[in-house]
Amino acid sequence: MFVLGCNNSSEDFSNELIARAGENFLYKNQLPVFKSEDDSLRRFLNFFQEIITDVSVKEVSISSELLKFFNSVKNTLENNKSLLNGPITDFDRKQILDGLGTAASNYRTKIYNDSFSGEKTTIEIKSISSFVNIALDFLEHSIDSNKALNNVNQKFTMHVKGK
Repeated sequence: MFVLGCNNSSEDFSNELIARAGENFLYKNQLPVFKSEDDSLRRFLNFFQEIITDVSVKEVSISSELLKFFNSVKNTLENNKSLLNGPITDFDRKQILDGLGTAASNYRTKIYNDSFSGEKTTIEIKSISSFVNIALDFLEHSIDSNKALNNVNQKFTMHVKGK
């Protein structure tokens, strides 16, 4: 996902460390089984959270362009986290999607026009973990909202059919 390598003080064993952490995790745990479309992203994010919790490294190297994109997406979610306390209006939903869309568009435009700069920067694992948590919060809110809407639709359908 965002993990491209890690910084080690004097020696660069980055890819090997991450590969070992992933292998160890997979030996100890089964891959997630996706039973339906609505829980596959949730299961993946929980699975990924466990993997990054198990790694011994504190930070990883990524391109400066990817870090800027990551921070834009994360900031959009963090700036709108208070909306998770109730129903999200169409206006609020548009604001969130505009923020995410702008982050993606800026990233894509930068890469298409200028390619990658070659600059690497670090991101802390705890920042990735924080991102996964807030993404899960938004996902859970969306799933709960859709379940509530489905219940209303089912009750309406039953009422219309006279059941």
